[in-house]
Amino acid sequence: MVSIVVTAYNVERFIEQALRSCLSQEIDDIECIVVEDCSTDNTAAIIDQIAKKDQRCRVIRNSTNIGAGASRRKASMPHVANTFFYSTATIGWKVIL
Repeated sequence: MVSIVVTAYNVERFIEQALRSCLSQEIDDIECIVVEDCSTDNTAAIIDQIAKKDQRCRVIRNSTNIGAGASRRKASMPHVANTFFYSTATIGWKVIL
């Protein structure tokens, strides 16, 4: 299992492309763990829409905004598999495994 951890805070312009890139990898055993960090834009709704359609996309919601570093740590244990990658949903971001 390969886990890709994506932190998301106010990235409505980029999150769909980032998650679709994660989920379109040729690896069969993959999951995308998204840590939604209390966004104030439409980020959470976009993540929910994608997670509803693809069970490989798992969502962790922070109760308060804790930042990307703390969000990555929160997702790392015990949620991820043996092999994992970190990223953020930013412009031009693409995962290639």
